[in-house]
Amino acid sequence: VHGDTSGVGDRTTFTEGLINESEVEIDRKIFCETIMKNILAFAASLNDGNGMEKRGSLSKSTTYHFGVKETRFYEKIILSTYILDFGNVVLGSSKKRVFKIMNAGEMTGSPIIFDTKASKAAGYIVSVERLPKLSVNETISITVTFTAKKNLKFGRQKCVLPIEIKNGPRYAIELHSNITIPEFSMTTESIDFGRVLVGMRKTVYVRIENTREVSCDWSLNLRAQEVPSSTTQGGSSANNGEEKAEAMFALIPSSGSLPSGKKQTLQFTFIPQSEKQYQHKFFIAIKDNPRIIPISVKGQGTSVNLRLSSEDLSFGSVLPYDDEALALVEIRNPSEFDVELYSLDFDTQYVEEEEILSKYEGFTASPQQFMPVRYPNEPFWKTIAQNVKDAMRRDELTKKYKALEKEGAPEADLQAIIAEMDSLNVKEVEYPPRIDDSLKHNVIIWGPPGCGKTDLARYFSRETRRGIVNFNEILEWNLSTGNEIGLAAQAQLEAKKKQLSLIHI
Repeated sequence: VHGDTSGVGDRTTFTEGLINESEVEIDRKIFCETIMKNILAFAASLNDGNGMEKRGSLSKSTTYHFGVKETRFYEKIILSTYILDFGNVVLGSSKKRVFKIMNAGEMTGSPIIFDTKASKAAGYIVSVERLPKLSVNETISITVTFTAKKNLKFGRQKCVLPIEIKNGPRYAIELHSNITIPEFSMTTESIDFGRVLVGMRKTVYVRIENTREVSCDWSLNLRAQEVPSSTTQGGSSANNGEEKAEAMFALIPSSGSLPSGKKQTLQFTFIPQSEKQYQHKFFIAIKDNPRIIPISVKGQGTSVNLRLSSEDLSFGSVLPYDDEALALVEIRNPSEFDVELYSLDFDTQYVEEEEILSKYEGFTASPQQFMPVRYPNEPFWKTIAQNVKDAMRRDELTKKYKALEKEGAPEADLQAIIAEMDSLNVKEVEYPPRIDDSLKHNVIIWGPPGCGKTDLARYFSRETRRGIVNFNEILEWNLSTGNEIGLAAQAQLEAKKKQLSLIHI
């Protein structure tokens, strides 16, 4: 009997046929050799002390071998042991595997019995426990279902399924499985945003890593979410309907699928609406894992409150055109934030910037835009200014095109306007959010093959929870896309290799 645990269909290729024949011949040879050893051992046990056989004993041995108890010589022989690997099985779930049994002999086989006592106790259910006689080359498929019970331990599990053939040898199938559960680790489960100015947004990055063998599907558990709470400066708790409408804390993204061994960066944002202490809890649920991961976040909303020595200025009696009529006021900034002052009445730059903002197309899509913080004495946002400038230029070109088209201008002039408009419509490539340089640790590991670069990189990655960038993979990706950078890098490497070979010669 030949067992096949591949689970492939009934079609057998020429190569598979040769493999089957080879396995059958090996089994036959082992079977014959083992039987012969058992016969010789049994015959030796009947010899007298001088090593001479007794005639009566020899006749008895012959009768014994061909009689009712002839199975003694091969009943304990296990010809082959196959492995049926279920792979990774999530705790509490079920998985099926199929193997085939084929009668590879030259005569109708004997009944086949599966000893399922141990396998049942381990959670493996075999679709049939007894097979009838199989004709020559007849194949039958057997399904094994494994249910990872809740009380099983994590890790590799093994169970042996014995197969007995009446008046024949034994076979065995080792049922392998790895019990696991979807899960990820986090750099922290508690986030303190500190003091954030009202109206600004602060982002904290948290890295998660899938340390299990199976993919991890996670999502924000909205049912378990607590209502965002805030505490006023006086210490009283505020938690009314208005507080619910304030989107102070957010998690981006709110769900995802993390393959085994991969990492992902989560963004937690905080936008305070007033000068209060805010706190909240996010709950993350993982598919096929009963554990709910709580993440506590808190932050203090604050604002810049300038202090004036006086809000009323009195100049007294002043003569016309008196340049020395002055009044002094002292402005003090008690906060830890730098402040830039300008006059709404006399600052022309303020008026110009407000006009640019009123024409910005981004507010059409969303009334709220998040830009990098503009600190005191820093210029206006270049991206917004350029966007407005391009929009104004597009309007000019549109009017010009319509006018030239009405006048019957040459096609070349019209195409030139269209080309310029197309160049203005090109959008910048959106890359993943950039992580601040202060949070990065860049390490380059360089050395000859086999010195342990990969092991060292993996150690650093595991200890510091950082990602690994493989230069070879970057080069291969650039070459596969056919871009100029990859081709230039390959040419440089080839030139360097040729140079080194000449030096070696």
